[in-house]
Amino acid sequence: MKQKLNIFIAAVLIIISTFGNVKAATQQGSYFTYQGELMANSVAANGAYDITVELYDAMTGGLMVSSQALTSVAVVDGIFSIQVDVGDVPFMGNENWIELKVRPASTGTFTTLTPRQLITNSPYAIQSQFVGEDGVDAASIKDNSILNSHLSNGIVDTAELIDLAVTNAKIASGAITTGKIALGAVRTDEILNGTIVAADVDSNSIQQRVSAACNAGSSIRQINSDGSVACETDDTGGSSGWGLSGNAGTNPATQFLGTSDDADFVMKVDGSQVAFFDASSRNIIFGTDTNTIGFEGKDSSIAGGSGNTINVNSLSSHMTIGGGSDNAITTAAAGGNSSNVTIAGGRDNVAAREAATIGGGKRNQAIQLFSTVSGGLSNKATAEASTVPGGESNTAGGKHSFAAGRTAVVRDAAAVGGGDTDGDEGTFIWSSRDSYFTSTGPEQFLIQADGGVGIGTNEPKSPIHLVGSGTSNSSIPGSDEVMLLLESNSANGDVALVLDKNSENSHASLVFSENGQIAYDMRETAASGIEFNSYDSSSIATLIMRLIATTGVPNRVDINGNLEPQSGNTFNFGSALFRWKNIYTVNPVDVSSDKRLKSQIENLDYGLAEVLAMRPVSYYWKNGDTEQLHLGLIAQEVENIVPEIVSKTADQAAMRSMRYTELVPVLIKATQEQQIIIDQQNHKIEKLQALVEGLISVQNQK
Repeated sequence: MKQKLNIFIAAVLIIISTFGNVKAATQQGSYFTYQGELMANSVAANGAYDITVELYDAMTGGLMVSSQALTSVAVVDGIFSIQVDVGDVPFMGNENWIELKVRPASTGTFTTLTPRQLITNSPYAIQSQFVGEDGVDAASIKDNSILNSHLSNGIVDTAELIDLAVTNAKIASGAITTGKIALGAVRTDEILNGTIVAADVDSNSIQQRVSAACNAGSSIRQINSDGSVACETDDTGGSSGWGLSGNAGTNPATQFLGTSDDADFVMKVDGSQVAFFDASSRNIIFGTDTNTIGFEGKDSSIAGGSGNTINVNSLSSHMTIGGGSDNAITTAAAGGNSSNVTIAGGRDNVAAREAATIGGGKRNQAIQLFSTVSGGLSNKATAEASTVPGGESNTAGGKHSFAAGRTAVVRDAAAVGGGDTDGDEGTFIWSSRDSYFTSTGPEQFLIQADGGVGIGTNEPKSPIHLVGSGTSNSSIPGSDEVMLLLESNSANGDVALVLDKNSENSHASLVFSENGQIAYDMRETAASGIEFNSYDSSSIATLIMRLIATTGVPNRVDINGNLEPQSGNTFNFGSALFRWKNIYTVNPVDVSSDKRLKSQIENLDYGLAEVLAMRPVSYYWKNGDTEQLHLGLIAQEVENIVPEIVSKTADQAAMRSMRYTELVPVLIKATQEQQIIIDQQNHKIEKLQALVEGLISVQNQK
């Protein structure tokens, strides 16, 4: 939009002064009235317009020295009138040009009206150039209207100032320098106490006033009014002091930071304590002043943090809290000596008793001799030399005990009861559950791991999963690898591997597999027996042998197959001391008798004579079956007749036994010998019978 501005009245009523507003009969302000005509496309504008007034120090370009924004200015038939108030600063005698920018009220962009208009003098302003003598008094000058920049050097001297006309409040800070004060112009009685501070003093001027000096090893303590000085001996720590950029060539035996008397030493930052050195107890406290060490503790330190306390009895010393917050070393929790106790950090931890240690964490307690909690949350080591390495809610309550993981508890003396003083001493326990896993006795090694315990593997497939290392360490001759060895702790001790089932309907099994495929098992059955099974490739079981022990049923071994020795003619079935009571078979015992198995074959000498020498007897066994009558021989008697069939034990008892089946050849030989005799007797009888028959026949013939 092209606009045209016609100016009717400009720069009316301007009254400004470097000394403030000039007060006359009618007081004038710092504004002036500006009236003009606004044309829009050669048509007189009507309505409300926003107008921005800007003052420049040149007709074109130049610097803008002031501006004013006016909104919703009424324009009627193109005519508008505004009051411009840009302050009195621009009107210091220099020429100024006014530039207007307009737009419809609160819409669109501003349009700059050209050219700029020179602001000329008003009658009041012209009059201000010709003020008569004494025409302006102090009452006519506005406060703060006269600035240093308004006055030429030397324009005002002391003769033109009335007494007390210039006060401290009327002098700007830094306005009066030493170059503006004549020598002797200011006397000491003219300076108020506290008016001159260290920053106001020229060190060179002071040095000129001092007329004396101190000897080596002494320093000026006081400068007297006549320039003389009072000296004092330097501190023994050194004459040069400690520099902010460091020192070199110091002697730690004689040069140090601190005190040489029994006074405490404090270091502060921003007015607050950050370090405290206790002279009497040799305690050191760093951090906030909420860290405290009681009167009884000595040779101890708190390295930082806040709210940490060491509050012990007089027997305790050399304690340390490394940092953290609200940690405490005390003797109240367990009594006795709490020397050499350490809390490295963390929060709300409590340690007590000699050499107890807490590494960090939160709400942990180590409150017995040599007890340790390395960290974690809410862990307790409450017995001598007990340890909790971390985790949560673990308690090592037994002497020399260890608890780790989560909710693992070794019972203390109170929980054990019965006058016990050591709790479940020596017990190791590890748990990983939400519920507490508690020991039941001393010297236990307890693990509760739902994911299994892996030895040699990081993927356990059972509660205990062992993977070997490929060696047996020669523990079992002939074995390439021994996975588990059970051994008694004494030569006569018993060793047992117990498989305990939960009910009669469950099984306790010992399984043998090959490459993950089950091959054999030995399991306890619901019938109170033990079965030995083999499995095919489809994991179908075949019974090999069953041991049965049922109430009311004789114990027996069921074998689903042949029972054979590993090698022939090598092993015994029973022994001289341990014999089978009865052996039941469908068929007779088949004894090896192949000629090819025998050597040095000779005819048997034993026969009828030996059989006739034997004494068959009937008897009852003294032990075992005492009701059944048995038939047999006496081994000691047979030993004197046929010793080859009698055996005896190798011990002192030398109990005899007999191989009755080997009497068969003797009986056969005896039968054969007896048959010869019978045949001879029969032959004789036949002869005698023939003789008798002949005699009878002769007799009958007579």
